[in-house]
Amino acid sequence: MTLIMKLFTKPDCGQCPMAKNVAQKVSADLWVELKEFNIDEVDGLAEAQFHQVLATPSIILVDDDEEFIELAGWRSEIPSHQELTIKVQELKKQLEEKQNAKKSEEEEVQSKS
Repeated sequence: MTLIMKLFTKPDCGQCPMAKNVAQKVSADLWVELKEFNIDEVDGLAEAQFHQVLATPSIILVDDDEEFIELAGWRSEIPSHQELTIKVQELKKQLEEKQNAKKSEEEEVQSKS
């Protein structure tokens, strides 16, 4: 289970550079993959539609093992570095606990075989 941060921007967005800065710092500090999407491009617009992003900047945190289920999001707003850091840490911990529980279940099933 992997946490991915998706950043939705567009070239004429005045707030996007600030959102990009926050997203890049948090993703680098916490080892989270960051994917940036320009919603003025076809692929970026398709990804934005999938996540129901209607404005920029927007940051979405998803679990890539669960068909990109959204775990948290900020649409048309910029979270503070601290807010985004805390949320990423919480989600990484939850995903790790979920993964450990799944692993334990699999080991238990194997031991009964």
